[in-house]
Amino acid sequence: MFCIKCGKPAWKDNLCKECFLEKNELFSIKNSVVRIKECSCGRYFIKKWVKPKKSIIEDITNDNIKLLGDISEKSVSWKRKGNKYIVRVRAVGTIGGLQKEEEKEYIIITRKNMCDVCTKREGNYYEAQIQLRGVSLKKFFSILPKKDRDKITKLEKVRNGFNIYLSDKKMAKKIIVGMKRLNLNIKPSYKLVGMKKGRKIYRDYYSVKPLG
Repeated sequence: MFCIKCGKPAWKDNLCKECFLEKNELFSIKNSVVRIKECSCGRYFIKKWVKPKKSIIEDITNDNIKLLGDISEKSVSWKRKGNKYIVRVRAVGTIGGLQKEEEKEYIIITRKNMCDVCTKREGNYYEAQIQLRGVSLKKFFSILPKKDRDKITKLEKVRNGFNIYLSDKKMAKKIIVGMKRLNLNIKPSYKLVGMKKGRKIYRDYYSVKPLG
């Protein structure tokens, strides 16, 4: 049996080894051009604003390639030209038991934009306020994960403590649950601040003090 493409002895699927490797890819690029918004804080937007797990380029590349063979080695490199990243992906692996190396490129086009977190911070927006009185900031930060510290839109020093403004009331509630375990005196209160689509919007306040 001979290769239907070049006439050499066939190896698999009526193709010789060289033509088989030429026809079958280790990976493919889903989109040759990816457009994103990029904030100065490091977040980027495709379908929503997200923080990079490693880097913007590596995160997007992981979503933008489709693995077709058994990849044993993969590397990503890029060059920036103005608002464009030219991304090169190199992979080594096997297809049908044959070793192969491939390189492909695609482009990321960026547009500067302020993310929702930075927009809220710039506008001093907040959904909840935690009022620490006689309680150290260290205790507060022992509860709040580092990855969520960007939820703080303002940190205000006042007499006997601090007012901490948070852009997410769900996060504020999680913090308060954690602070209750520290045997602190916590008193919640709520203030009506407006209406949205016929629903009343409240801002949450938490007074946090030592017991006694």
